[in-house]
Amino acid sequence: GESLSRFEILNQKEKQVLYLIGSGFASKSICTILQLKLREVAMHRYNIKLKLRIRTNKELTALILHSNYLRPGKEINQVGIESPF
Repeated sequence: GESLSRFEILNQKEKQVLYLIGSGFASKSICTILQLKLREVAMHRYNIKLKLRIRTNKELTALILHSNYLRPGKEINQVGIESPF
């Protein structure tokens, strides 16, 4: 799996967005959960891809799935998100 250190370059909000993307949430749902505007989520997605040196959403999804970022047992609050459930 991908080393978690690769994700350390991301700021807290980017890590939250990445976690939610990897958990299968669409941008509109991410907006609701994190109380952001759609353009803010789009900006965070762009910055994540820039910092991780990937170009497409498909590459982003593959990176998340092949990393330990969403390892089993990782709690949602470990990335600073209040559970919406």
